[in-house]
Amino acid sequence: MRGRIIGVATYMKSFDFFYGVVLGEMLLRHSDNLSRALQSSRLSAAEGQKVAALTVATLQSLRSDDHFDLFWTRATTMAEESSLDEPVLPRRRKAPRRLEVGEGAGYVVPDSKAKYRQVFYEALDLLVHGIQDRFDQPGYQVYSQLESLLLKSAKGEDTAVELAAVCARYGADFHRKNLELHLSILQKSLPANCDCLHAILEHITSLSPAQQSLMDEVCTLASLILVMPATNAASERSFSGLRRIKSYLRSTMGQARMNSLILLNAHVERIDSLDLLAIGNSFTQGSDHRQFLFGRFVAADLD
Repeated sequence: MRGRIIGVATYMKSFDFFYGVVLGEMLLRHSDNLSRALQSSRLSAAEGQKVAALTVATLQSLRSDDHFDLFWTRATTMAEESSLDEPVLPRRRKAPRRLEVGEGAGYVVPDSKAKYRQVFYEALDLLVHGIQDRFDQPGYQVYSQLESLLLKSAKGEDTAVELAAVCARYGADFHRKNLELHLSILQKSLPANCDCLHAILEHITSLSPAQQSLMDEVCTLASLILVMPATNAASERSFSGLRRIKSYLRSTMGQARMNSLILLNAHVERIDSLDLLAIGNSFTQGSDHRQFLFGRFVAADLD
């Protein structure tokens, strides 16, 4: 074990390891920034694609000799300040004859800078391809068209492309003429502050049954969007908070109580908007014993 630890420590002092750390830190800053933006509960699928495309464009702009030269200068300067080994080429190894193709000589990296340039470009390409592969899926495109149809209709923009794609995808679920009519009615019923998908969906769900029957095609469209959330950040947060909620001191907590605590932990914004006085008074009025012990809460009790 001691020898293994010494070997790992020696490798961590090499330029190869240090270069990977610096390169990873640069790339992860871009990917973490994208992940943080995509975790917003108010983000739509179309907006998520635009954010991802902007990140991809930024990463692709780094794939040039000028940017690599700047990165190489910074990495070598930091390595010198940390008293690390200089970058060197690995020992040349001749490939087995059975793996050789043709009679020409194989490619030989001329210097260490060229070697690490290949690593730099390969890391950028892998990250860009991973982001593009995630957002170019057919199912994501369908969901984006649903959201774009609702958003553009609310803003009064042309929706001919999205309307044709949605009706062709879902077939008998929509009547195209009725859907077009109900979207125009929705535009007139929206308040002035409904400028995002989250606000539009909240407005539709708050309509009275009579108003929803007037725009039943729009309600069907909203239902399809709600059952396919653009992000699963809220559910992932509940699992992340499970370890903090279900601690060793709460080993006897039941399933119902744990589910309630997870909901409170995952939806903090809604919890902050609750009327604590109304909740407290509703609790005390549940029985005469509570009413006798706590009485009635007033605003001064919150201070």
